[in-house]
Amino acid sequence: RLVVLAAVGIAITGIVLAPIIIPHIFPNYIDVVEVIQIFSISVIPFTISMIFMSEFLGDEKIRIVLGSNVIFIIVMVLSIIILGNMFGINGIALSMVLADSVEVIFYFIITTNQNNFVFNDPSLVGLIFLAGPMTVIPLFLYVKGVELAGLGASGMVFFITPTAQFLLGFFYFN
Repeated sequence: RLVVLAAVGIAITGIVLAPIIIPHIFPNYIDVVEVIQIFSISVIPFTISMIFMSEFLGDEKIRIVLGSNVIFIIVMVLSIIILGNMFGINGIALSMVLADSVEVIFYFIITTNQNNFVFNDPSLVGLIFLAGPMTVIPLFLYVKGVELAGLGASGMVFFITPTAQFLLGFFYFN
């Protein structure tokens, strides 16, 4: 669609032009260049989610829109807490990209399945709501581990882990 292409154009423009324009026009706000670039990325999933939302509202499927908004808020609040503590203002900006992307994924799952499985199966609704805490708990543990072990040790583990996974998969699982 043309609207999505326009959103991609706006995102690319924001990413490319923000470091050029901001220092010249707003020299006191040079720290927000990265934030603007991150928010520029969020234009793409936001636009796609608005398209999905308008389609569902046009079909009077308000429960799906309500479900997506609840998921958006949960992801947004949790990611602001986690990413904001980890990366500061850039983490808060990243939380917007993450929440918008999760909302688009939710809409995509709903539209690819004709019988709206999320609202027909209560156990699946429960699993979706448990997915948030089950994602947040390892992130909190990771943050605490980095604080205890230090950035150097966690960087080495982060570097070695994919190689270890490959070797385990290759030699053990063939």
